[in-house]
Amino acid sequence: MSDLQPLSPLTSATVVEADFEMRELPRVAKVRVQALRSRGTTTPCADPRQLPTLPNTALGDDPVVLWKAPDDWLVYSETLSGPQLCEVLSRVSASAPLIVTDVSSASVVLELHGPRAIDILMRDCTLDLEGGAIGPGTCCQTALAQVNVMLHRSRDGNAWLLFIECSVASHVWDWLHH
Repeated sequence: MSDLQPLSPLTSATVVEADFEMRELPRVAKVRVQALRSRGTTTPCADPRQLPTLPNTALGDDPVVLWKAPDDWLVYSETLSGPQLCEVLSRVSASAPLIVTDVSSASVVLELHGPRAIDILMRDCTLDLEGGAIGPGTCCQTALAQVNVMLHRSRDGNAWLLFIECSVASHVWDWLHH
């Protein structure tokens, strides 16, 4: 059997202009973590220092943990592989079983920089990005170019990361670039 290698639909594309830069981040490991617990429980099931409990928050530098929904997180790393990331997450203390799934091949990550990045995102994003709907170091899920994306703003506020399903990545790339 041959080894299957995940391929990006964008093949590590890059756009560089005077006031805007967009590139695909290659080889970003991504893991989805979900807590399996009974309904009606309102207390955090995991250590909030390891998995954020507040909506639209993020923790860490690498790996980074993004809050997706109650008891649901996206964890990514630019330095660890998917299996290494899963190993790190197996040590998270929680009062409920955690389901850890490597989803590295399911999406691409675009990084946007420059003064025009926020203007380009705001062409179709329903969130008030200039008004601080996504502050530095936070994240959210939103519709952009008629598809669902996860946005993560860097801690310094200068970069935007977009997590986009592979099946629609080319569409979002084209929409952002034109």
